[in-house]
Amino acid sequence: MSKKDYKPSSISGAIEDLLLYIIDNNITEIVPKFSFQLGFYYSEAMRTSAKFKVSEEELLDRLVKESYATKELYDKYVRCPVCKSYRLLVQFKCPHCGSTNVNKVTLVSHVPCGYIGVLEEMKTSNEKRVCPKCEKELGKRDKDWIRIGSLYKCNECGELFEMPSVQFKCVNCGKIFDYKDAEYENIYKYKINLEKIRKLTKQIVIRTIINVLKEDGITVEVNPTLQGLSGLKHTASLLAKCDGREILIDILSEDEIDDIMSIYGKIIDLGHPDHLILVPSDTAQSLTVDETVLKIVKYNKVSDVAQLVREKIISKKEKT
Repeated sequence: MSKKDYKPSSISGAIEDLLLYIIDNNITEIVPKFSFQLGFYYSEAMRTSAKFKVSEEELLDRLVKESYATKELYDKYVRCPVCKSYRLLVQFKCPHCGSTNVNKVTLVSHVPCGYIGVLEEMKTSNEKRVCPKCEKELGKRDKDWIRIGSLYKCNECGELFEMPSVQFKCVNCGKIFDYKDAEYENIYKYKINLEKIRKLTKQIVIRTIINVLKEDGITVEVNPTLQGLSGLKHTASLLAKCDGREILIDILSEDEIDDIMSIYGKIIDLGHPDHLILVPSDTAQSLTVDETVLKIVKYNKVSDVAQLVREKIISKKEKT
């Protein structure tokens, strides 16, 4: 990354925070969760939203706009057209008279006499159903009688019908509405472009280190060029200046680990006493280098890097 590529304002603090969280937790998809208090929400974005006082929607739209994620339909749900709440009660209505006083009933056929009627309306004798046509006990299911299906019966007008009308009652504001007035809302999920985000890791790490060190009054130069003992010029990721001391910092991402030998040569040529090499812990395990020459700082999470560097610099400061 050249100096001209470094643009502190190119990614907002909120987006950067969310990207760090995505990288550290290897998130591949942001899927909505639901609570009656909050409605649909995105827990991964919620923490950043609260921290930076920006909306979850704004954060996620920004991810999509910058191609860090793609927006896909997750599901669709009914919500109140007045207050937008998802806290709804569902009611069945008679399509003939509009009453909600309806019951689900079972339509059966009595095989011996051929009677077809509603099971729940048959009288009982000795706790056994009696056929109203032949006045004999209904008998055994699937032998003497069979279930035809389910219907609904209106207790007000007496009509039988196969499909009731549906209405919704909003628990939040009391609005009663049907499918014609309902809002059928799209709910989205976000598929993360981890490959693109990981390419930003080094840039994000540099910015977070700068921000953390500045809090301690430590000045930081990005991509400094220094001349080695051989006369060759070398570029490091960062140069931190603290109480007259200079600390060089090189950051290696996972896909740059093969460059470790060139870093090794650079360190020997520069002969700099304080030269830190930041390497992901998983990747560092495969390194076969002299760690007495390479001062490797291993990190598990990208979000921890800046604090690790700060601790290294402060500890050196206290020893001097």
